[in-house]
Amino acid sequence: MQRSAVWVLAAIPLLYLLFLSLQRSRPAEATRKRGHYGARRFLGTRHQAMYQRLAQAFSPAGCLVLAQVGLGALLVPLDGAPRKPLLEQRADFVILGNGMKVIAIIEMSDSGERGPVAESIFRDAGYAHLRYGDLPSEEELRAHLSGEGVQSERETSVPGAA
Repeated sequence: MQRSAVWVLAAIPLLYLLFLSLQRSRPAEATRKRGHYGARRFLGTRHQAMYQRLAQAFSPAGCLVLAQVGLGALLVPLDGAPRKPLLEQRADFVILGNGMKVIAIIEMSDSGERGPVAESIFRDAGYAHLRYGDLPSEEELRAHLSGEGVQSERETSVPGAA
């Protein structure tokens, strides 16, 4: 009986040392599992063209055009709505007016395809939401946001544009 107790008492410090050595090697493994990150192009070709068009149409009027804006910066969950989906999605473009007030949220059809659900969420929050399949002209953009509603073959929704 005494010999087994001695072995157990001797094994405890050895197991503890083994445990510590394994803990020290884990940070290197964790770094390896995370991998490396590289630079990525901020906007694709279509989105760059749309950004240029928006900037040309609205910068002279004192508006600011932002690209790739997280929905968490635009929307606040109410009535127990989850916040996580907002953190995982972003709007392609946001046009800001005086006092950093959101004038409109603009999306290209190929980005996320949020569709009618996003449209109703943005409308409920009081934002104008426009969706384009093709690159609109500067005149079309200005008309959509001024409420004149120039319609074309494009997917466009302009709820409450101001």
